[in-house]
Amino acid sequence: MRSILVFLCFLSIQTFGQVNVDSLFQVSDLHTDLDQLKRKIIEIHPNPYVYCSKEEFDEAFAFTKEAIDQPMTYAEFGAVVGRVLRVMHDSHSSINFGQFTTPYKEGDARFLDLRLWKAEDKLVVRKSGYSKIPVGSELIQINGVKAAIIHTRLSAFSIYEGLSITGFNRVNDALFTLFSPAFTDLEKQNKALIHVPGDTVLRLVPMRGYTSEEMGERAKKTPVEYGDIYRLDVYEEEDLAVLKIESFAYKGGGKFDRFLKKSFKELKRKGITNLAVDLRDNGGGSSSRVEELFTYLTDQKDIVIPANIVARQSQESYDRFSKSLPLYLRKIVLFLARNDEDIQKYTQLANMEVGMLDTVFFKEPEMNPKTVFQGKLFLFTNGLSGSASANSSAVFRQLDLGLIIGEPCLGPMSGTWGNPLPIELIRTKLPVLISSIRFNTTNSFEYLPQPVVPDIQIDWTQQEYFDGVDADLEALKKIIGK
Repeated sequence: MRSILVFLCFLSIQTFGQVNVDSLFQVSDLHTDLDQLKRKIIEIHPNPYVYCSKEEFDEAFAFTKEAIDQPMTYAEFGAVVGRVLRVMHDSHSSINFGQFTTPYKEGDARFLDLRLWKAEDKLVVRKSGYSKIPVGSELIQINGVKAAIIHTRLSAFSIYEGLSITGFNRVNDALFTLFSPAFTDLEKQNKALIHVPGDTVLRLVPMRGYTSEEMGERAKKTPVEYGDIYRLDVYEEEDLAVLKIESFAYKGGGKFDRFLKKSFKELKRKGITNLAVDLRDNGGGSSSRVEELFTYLTDQKDIVIPANIVARQSQESYDRFSKSLPLYLRKIVLFLARNDEDIQKYTQLANMEVGMLDTVFFKEPEMNPKTVFQGKLFLFTNGLSGSASANSSAVFRQLDLGLIIGEPCLGPMSGTWGNPLPIELIRTKLPVLISSIRFNTTNSFEYLPQPVVPDIQIDWTQQEYFDGVDADLEALKKIIGK
């Protein structure tokens, strides 16, 4: 769960302006910002008309502008912008979640130490920092306000890629804790109305609201460890192992390399013949790590991830490239890494002139390691398996490597957008991200919007959360048992 929160709390290198979240912005200011947003999308995005027509895109902005006929607060306008951005069905073009909450963190806003997940049409506690609110409880009210109402309001900020509706709902779940201060008054001491499985009555329990600083201190007490992100669990009795990868972006690539090498040696040593790759809650990261993973899963020699990247050079992307790969270094890098296709293509994109749109194609596959898994493969996904994880799911399906179990992921077969660039709207200081590349898993350039759907879809129950049961894993054990 931690890695998806990192994904949602994207922290750009840009510093955004100060804003009073309680102040009202005049209609003329809101119109100015909406015009700026539309202009920046056209300048930065490689193609905003993949999942919508130009007419639909223009109409969405025109109707939104017409509907803004009275002053709005920071959060109210944020919800409007979140909705209008969804016309592109692009999970990387959205409100900049982490930056959006900065004004609340700098003020006296309070946050909740719990995570929710919608199951059986209930808001179920998936993780709890409160002893009186056990995991698996249904959260019904906060200070007399229905939790479902807050959840619905937050849906304005959620995202999807193509038609990944399950992904949209899961991001909505994940936003609950992060965005709650924008839509409900939380105090130091709050009251939560909950239902615990097995109870015949509801419980009204205390629930402390923590400042941003206090939440940071609590996080330090349970820091993210290597084993929380990369883990191999072996169930020798079932002849099964689960390779957990909760992020393709965690720290340096060396840790990932060593984890894969060590894990697949262990699988071979123990003679395990069933392996599930677990990408649930994995919000994405490096495509090179995805490609490296697949070299351990199959000995096919022609796996290239991505197949191509479509990129538009804007002033914003040019400035980012100038910081990450300065002009004076590019010729040196090209010479020293003349056999590294990734660096060559990256430098090619960096050298584009502002306003240019180009496509770079990848041809060189990763070398297969000595230890390639030879047994049956499975894949776990859920609605928070996004970006590089959605691309992994697409490649897993394209190669027909095995059964996919869980929920539809946050993305379709064809690929996703990426490399979002941060901008700040001039009047409201609202932080927004806009995609600058298109990452394609094939060279067909066919952009079907349907998400990668599992072969076996699992709908978790509240009771399974309460009992600590991994419903996806139990389903797989039954399959292997048969």
